[in-house]
Amino acid sequence: ANRLVAPGPAEDELGAPKTICICHDIEAGIGHLDTDPVFAARAEESADRYLDAMLDAERAAGVKATYAVVGQMMPQVRARIASDGHCLAFHSFDHRSGGDQLPRCRDLDYRLKGYRTPQSVITPELTDENLCFHNFEWLANSAWSFGFGQPRLENRIVKIPIEFDDFAMYHDGVSYDAWEADAL
Repeated sequence: ANRLVAPGPAEDELGAPKTICICHDIEAGIGHLDTDPVFAARAEESADRYLDAMLDAERAAGVKATYAVVGQMMPQVRARIASDGHCLAFHSFDHRSGGDQLPRCRDLDYRLKGYRTPQSVITPELTDENLCFHNFEWLANSAWSFGFGQPRLENRIVKIPIEFDDFAMYHDGVSYDAWEADAL
């Protein structure tokens, strides 16, 4: 009994320097069909070329990233992404905010452990219990939607807040130069 330690919640400060984790949402034009059809058509036309360019750049730099892929696109892009040793996750099944996304992802592949929500919207489907039931281990989303900025484990799901992304370039018309300055 004197060697028994009861587990309890705790927080430890990490002493190591910060690590930057790169996560790409791969959705081509699917993510904008309902909101911006012109942008969606442009994205659909250039998605393969830009994916290959990103994979080439990461290969040259020796960088590994996580690619959160819309499930219905997974068969077309999986081999290219996985061949370089990148991590794969789901970015929903069809980039919609309803329609049983988790079971549809699992019908496609039961092994991928991560899920990234479309547009950082946590839908009623995405409860910790439902994520666990569908064999997901982590959920990545914007820090503002989570309400915290450090990764944490809650109810057997690792929640990974994304601190910075490129959404402002598309949504708010922020120029690349201004975005890059903010990133750096």
